[in-house]
Amino acid sequence: MPVYITTPQTKTFYVDESNQGWVLSNTGSIVSANGHGIVNNDAFHDSVITVAGNIVANAMYRDGILSNGSSATIKVEAAGTIHAYSGIAIYGDKTTVQNQGQITAERLGIYVNADDAWVLNDGAINANVGVYFENTHGNSAFGNTGTITADRGFVVQNGDADITLGTKSFIDAKSVGIDLSESSASPNGIANDGLIKSADIAIKGGSASDRIENTGTIEGKIILGDGDDMFDNRGGTIDHAVDGGAGNDFYVFGETKFAIIDSGGNDTIGTGHSYTLAADNMIENLYLVGSDDINGTGNAFINIVTGNVGNNVLYGGNDSVVDTLIGYKGNDTYVLGSGHDVVQEVGKSDVVSSDSGVDTITSTISRSLAVFTFVENLKLLGTSNINGTGDNTANVITGNSGNNILDGGVDTEIDTLNGGAGNDTYALGSGSDKVTDATGIDTISTLISRNLSKYVTIENLRLLGASNISATGNTLANTLTGNSAANALSGGAGNDVLIGGAGADKLDGGANSDTASYKGASAGVVANLSNSSANTGDAKGDIFVSIENLAGSSHNDTLIGTTGANVLIGTTGADRLSGGTGADTFLFKAAGDSSLGVAGQDTIYDFSHAQGDRIGLAGIDANTSSSGDQAFIFKGTGAFGGGKGELHFEKQASDTYVYGDINGDKVADFALHFDDAISFQASDFIL
Repeated sequence: MPVYITTPQTKTFYVDESNQGWVLSNTGSIVSANGHGIVNNDAFHDSVITVAGNIVANAMYRDGILSNGSSATIKVEAAGTIHAYSGIAIYGDKTTVQNQGQITAERLGIYVNADDAWVLNDGAINANVGVYFENTHGNSAFGNTGTITADRGFVVQNGDADITLGTKSFIDAKSVGIDLSESSASPNGIANDGLIKSADIAIKGGSASDRIENTGTIEGKIILGDGDDMFDNRGGTIDHAVDGGAGNDFYVFGETKFAIIDSGGNDTIGTGHSYTLAADNMIENLYLVGSDDINGTGNAFINIVTGNVGNNVLYGGNDSVVDTLIGYKGNDTYVLGSGHDVVQEVGKSDVVSSDSGVDTITSTISRSLAVFTFVENLKLLGTSNINGTGDNTANVITGNSGNNILDGGVDTEIDTLNGGAGNDTYALGSGSDKVTDATGIDTISTLISRNLSKYVTIENLRLLGASNISATGNTLANTLTGNSAANALSGGAGNDVLIGGAGADKLDGGANSDTASYKGASAGVVANLSNSSANTGDAKGDIFVSIENLAGSSHNDTLIGTTGANVLIGTTGADRLSGGTGADTFLFKAAGDSSLGVAGQDTIYDFSHAQGDRIGLAGIDANTSSSGDQAFIFKGTGAFGGGKGELHFEKQASDTYVYGDINGDKVADFALHFDDAISFQASDFIL
């Protein structure tokens, strides 16, 4: 049975038995002029002391309750009051103190020097220091749902504690609300849902790695100290900047941001909103929390930017340092720009990391996804001619407005390639990748036979490798290019260009006006549309079907047409051109296609007015000093008059030469040789 004190006492009351309850009832009181109020000696343990009356012990260094015994339970009920130099002093381990009443002390409201102690204030404490923990270790904890009015509200010295401040908690301090500056290296935890108010410092951290979670209100300075601290203000309000001090600190923002003063370490901001690290706050890292689709951007420091479970856009910033971007979960986008930031999977040393989701890298330089683990997509930015390469997963690779080379990678997955604007090349290899592109003049390169009818917006097809494979065009004007083997090139509808390359190729132009081209040949060729058995060089063995036109190489070629209307293009080199019967066009696209000297001068053997032959010069700009493509002025046999873009002809024995002056110096810049005496008219030329 408990021992009840129901009458006024004028001397110290001593607990003299273990496992016993002691109750100071609301009719009882203890007034000790020179001693402590109640003393629980260390010889007695598991004592239960309940105060519903009044204790007065105002002598210096005297305590209202002094408890040395272990595992004691001390409760001051709502009607109880303690007036003392120090209200309650605890030296016994595993002691529990609960104050629901009023403690008024000149020095310490509640003092604890014991391990595994637990203190809860539901009442009111008015003292120089409200609650003081010294040398407390283990599972020591302090909770407050009441009011503490003090110079310093709660202090930890040479120990540690978990601190929980409820919604009704109010700490009103003159100098420091919660002081951890003298605590040990063990971390302290503070969870505040109430009000911490100080005329100076609301929270003062120590050298330990303290954790502070504020869902209430903090009025006053917040100084975290030198440890690796965390300050989480989600749901909370503060009115001062947070000074992180040294250490690697973690700051978590709520709905509103707060100012940060940080003097060292590698620090992190956590937030549930899109955020950009400021250039001047010395914070290196950004950590996105929650599940919203938000974005994170670094600053000029070496950053670690970590996403949340939502779809994030992560950017290390426009700098030359190497940042680390970690997407975590969700469909994330990594903005690498022209940098070489790290996107790293946990536990690996790859250069991009993401746990799951379908993720994207954006870049202003050429990139390969092969160096980025678990990133599926690549998007090229800017206007530069850059390239994008996939990996062994199903990739989506998107080009920019420049001329891009897009390659899904060597794998069996089906990639999606979209070059966007520009003249793009799609390296399909032997895969079955999808190509979507509606702009520019685009090319597919392949190691297997392909038909552009499956790629209705692609103009060109290039065969790679050394296998005997085929290329088939679509309804567009296609350029089909073979490899070094024997290829079958079929243009289909449209005005197509077929480049067989080396090997005995079958070139079938299909409908419309098609061209067999020997661009890129290693030596001059003979290409004869009327008798393909006479072909030599890269044209040897080639078979022409529905081919109307020929284009030569950069060497000395012989191009021979048919009885129909042909277009012959010699390009550079000393070419020999014979159109045959029919209205043929001998086409020149640059002044260098037929030079003044014999070594690079073309000869046309069968030009005929009667057959409707013409000389095409519209591709040559007759006056390069004026904008646009200027036409030539035909002067017949008249001499150059010094005007730019003049054209005349001269007969020399049985030959005729056509000369062109582009720069107006009265000296020819190019010449065409005709193996016949011809009187040219302006209508013979496409000027």
